[in-house]
Amino acid sequence: MSQVNVWGPYTLTEKRTRLCIGGIGFKRLPDATGTVEIGYGICASRQGLGFMTEAAGRLCELARVEGALAVTAETLALNVASQRVLEKCGFTRLSTQHESIWWRLQL
Repeated sequence: MSQVNVWGPYTLTEKRTRLCIGGIGFKRLPDATGTVEIGYGICASRQGLGFMTEAAGRLCELARVEGALAVTAETLALNVASQRVLEKCGFTRLSTQHESIWWRLQL
């Protein structure tokens, strides 16, 4: 029996239109500490409608179910919308490095 690899990318499809509106996923397998990094993007016409907050929340729950202990993400310091997504999902700001902010969610 083969094991499905959940630690990869996912396409976001809007239910109503069945159109691809973005993507989200794990950047790599969890590391030795059980931490996994996520990344995401959504088309401009669907920003601000809650799609990414829902998707990021579900991805973090999948990480928890699959045994990860923490999730991290990086945003640009100027990308306030992405920062709001992470805040709504329970992430806390870890550090600021140059033009990036690192976030962490303990599962």
